[in-house]
Amino acid sequence: MDYLLLVVGFVILVKGADYLVEGAGSIAKSFNISDLMIGMTVVALGTSAPELVVNLIASFNGSQEMAVGNVLGSNTANVLLALGIAAAITTLHVSPSMKKFEMPFSLMVLPIMLAMVILTPSSVEGGGWVLERWHGALMIVIFIIFMFLSYKRSKSGEGEALSDEDIPELIPLPKAILFIVGGLVGLGFGGHWIVTSAMGIATSFGMSEALIGLTIVAVGTSLPEVAASIAAARKGNADMAVGNVVGSNIFNVLWVLGLSSMIRPIVVDDKLMTDFYVAIGASVILMISIIRPKRNEIARSDGFVYLGIYAAYIVYLVIRG
Repeated sequence: MDYLLLVVGFVILVKGADYLVEGAGSIAKSFNISDLMIGMTVVALGTSAPELVVNLIASFNGSQEMAVGNVLGSNTANVLLALGIAAAITTLHVSPSMKKFEMPFSLMVLPIMLAMVILTPSSVEGGGWVLERWHGALMIVIFIIFMFLSYKRSKSGEGEALSDEDIPELIPLPKAILFIVGGLVGLGFGGHWIVTSAMGIATSFGMSEALIGLTIVAVGTSLPEVAASIAAARKGNADMAVGNVVGSNIFNVLWVLGLSSMIRPIVVDDKLMTDFYVAIGASVILMISIIRPKRNEIARSDGFVYLGIYAAYIVYLVIRG
């Protein structure tokens, strides 16, 4: 049954992502909203819904390794897997606006969280660090400020509006809204079924909670970002593809972990520190890709490099256990 549910989840997930991107892109064109802003809000928040659901459940159940591992693994997968596949399909041109604000901010959120964690030693046996409730509240405040600044920048014209070539056909507004709602529902159900079935399959093989969180659950909850980024890349909406990943990574750290730690303080095990550094490293690699002289793009060769690094990381996790 788990294998059948996994296949069905994949099908619904892919179709949901396609509808979401088509509806969001059409609305962006109708209201002259930048595709960057659409990617950073509607698409990013929608595709991060699986991470939010998984982490809230994990926090209520006290599965702290799962909560932290899910976010770290998802952020790494978003960059190296989602953008890796999207860039391998077609070169992703990144707007100067994103290079100035959203991408540097995305690079900073994990180090900020890491500093919070390191500066708050845990009293639990075995060491580690703890993400307290006040840390979560502060992270949510930072997220709200970021969204406000992104909105102000978009309204001031700093974002890039969609051109007529970006969306082949303008969808009527009610239909576009229906596409977005249906797409989000499809992403939610598809992602949930994939994670549930994959968890059942992984558990049957005796995998640890941390490994499941960093691999099966992380990849499963990142599949909406993967599907949405691929769909956006195929439709020529590079800003939406990259904005989706950048926005999702910010959302995962500040909002998902913020809410999770407010429900119950999260103890971070020492062994997850390596995964913190890998997630930060993925963002650094992304920045390096686009700050090279005369480069405002993630080239196809970069996409294959991302995928190679991610494959090596997965092998490392499996060996580590």
